[in-house]
Amino acid sequence: VAHIDVTPTILDACGIRFPEGPKMDGRSFLPLLDGRPSVWLDRTLFIQSHRGDVPVRYHHFAARNQRWKLLHASGFGKEGFQGAPRLELYDMQLDPLETREVSRFFPEVVKEMTAAYDRWFDDVAATRPNNYAPPKIVIGSMEENPTWLTRQDWRHLQGKPWGANSNGHWSVRLTRPGFYRVIVHTKEARKATAVRMTLGDASWDDFQPNQAGQLEKEIQVALPTEGELQVELQLEDENVGPHQLEIHYRPSSKKP
Repeated sequence: VAHIDVTPTILDACGIRFPEGPKMDGRSFLPLLDGRPSVWLDRTLFIQSHRGDVPVRYHHFAARNQRWKLLHASGFGKEGFQGAPRLELYDMQLDPLETREVSRFFPEVVKEMTAAYDRWFDDVAATRPNNYAPPKIVIGSMEENPTWLTRQDWRHLQGKPWGANSNGHWSVRLTRPGFYRVIVHTKEARKATAVRMTLGDASWDDFQPNQAGQLEKEIQVALPTEGELQVELQLEDENVGPHQLEIHYRPSSKKP
């Protein structure tokens, strides 16, 4: 069984019919849990994980069925790879520890599993319009107030990705008008000679240190406000992004 089987199994256990809409890739394994006779046909599962904003075909993926595992170990930390993929094949029944690479002995298996991967990649790449557009981070919802934004949430722009001395922007959507208290958390706060925050065409500066030594500013926004949020700290010799942003929504400008 796999992660894609969890939702179908829960629906089956609750007696709920599959909702109409996108086709589910998984299947219920409730009969296996109940000990009922069932036919569990072999299938190929796919996993792909790597850095970057858009998946790259053949980059750091694995395809696995009952016997075979096909993979391209091109590196999780990279956004892509150069040249042709160096595919590896392992017989998981005879070699579960993956000590012998056997692609040259079973080229037909490599061809079949690569074709299956291509069909899967094309399918998930066409799930919805603007398939790889970044989701908007909602700010101003009372279900999450304050909202914390970190380097892991932003779209990388410069420097070592998601590391210190890097920079990026957050794709955000503010759900309600009012006042927002923005606190910049960063080790460089005391060294910053200037701080500038932009959201769409609007910009703010004049951040002031608070009692904790972090930089803070209150802004007022009017809906609709949606776009790329960026905070940039100017140091002596470079501009960097913050470690975290803490954003509090308040209906009025009353101080906490």
